[in-house]
Amino acid sequence: GTVHEVSMSLLQMFPHTMLARTVSKTWMQDGNVNRNPLSIDRDGERFRYCLDFMRYNRKILLPITVSKEGFLKETEFYGFVDDLDPSDISIQPAISTPASFSQQMYAYFSNLALLK
Repeated sequence: GTVHEVSMSLLQMFPHTMLARTVSKTWMQDGNVNRNPLSIDRDGERFRYCLDFMRYNRKILLPITVSKEGFLKETEFYGFVDDLDPSDISIQPAISTPASFSQQMYAYFSNLALLK
């Protein structure tokens, strides 16, 4: 899977989310928040954009390879429903080379297949 490092201060900005609750003292077995990795079986690429959503004032720019619907499902899973205004989600193609275009189209069509 993909490893993401997230600061506690960022998580605390969204205390009602699953992420913040999962690492809170209430949920830790011994009451101590530690730096042990937390494994979540979700899409690592879309999670990266959830982090961007948290970091950049709730505005998000998705590349064409990440579906808006898939991103909305991730935000729902993590508990951002009340924080999210779908009009703050923009989609921009991020195509720089023919090879990256091919990779992006593969990822895009893979995302479509997963949504069915």
